[in-house]
Amino acid sequence: MRLAIMAEYHDHETGNHVLRMASLSKALATACGFDKNFIETIYLTSPMHDVGKIGVPAAILQKPGKLTQKEWTVVKQHCKFGKEILSNNFPHLDSFWKELPDLSLLNQVTEVPNRFLETASKIAYTHHEHWDGKGYPLGLEREQIPIEGRITALTDAYDVMRSKRPYKEAYPEEEVIRIIKAEAGYHFDPYLVKVLIGIRKQVNSIFNQYLENVE
Repeated sequence: MRLAIMAEYHDHETGNHVLRMASLSKALATACGFDKNFIETIYLTSPMHDVGKIGVPAAILQKPGKLTQKEWTVVKQHCKFGKEILSNNFPHLDSFWKELPDLSLLNQVTEVPNRFLETASKIAYTHHEHWDGKGYPLGLEREQIPIEGRITALTDAYDVMRSKRPYKEAYPEEEVIRIIKAEAGYHFDPYLVKVLIGIRKQVNSIFNQYLENVE
């Protein structure tokens, strides 16, 4: 969570976006009927979706105007950066663990379940894929996109549209819902859109709970 908040400092907020992402994703997963483990995992990992923005220059993230094509290409790299940061396959760690004098501690560390890192990496990599295959970085479509990525894509878009950013004003809740409905089957998983609309009041309450105005 602290790593996720650090990424938001580099971007535009001071942490409330990641708190809203956790609660919004949890609410959507719960309404979809997923089991307790899935709901717990997405609650803890969805805030990590944009951690790769640590690798994007602040001047680009904070630019008030429209990005150039070159700048947009750099921004899109945050999905790849996030996957790399959160991936279990980090070879340099092998030599790091060998320096631990207490081998019992080494065993404790290496035996910790990795489902959280695996899911966080998956979310960071796929939360900008679109249902119709026109997203990035892989151009996945429909169920090719992991369900964690599809959920986070929707909750992130909802939160971004409703938030003030350096490049835009906040959209009213009614306008955000209209856009999301229009993008069902294109940008977003249509089933997830239906579920989100069904808990619209709860989603609005979560957003207002962690509201933060960005100057």
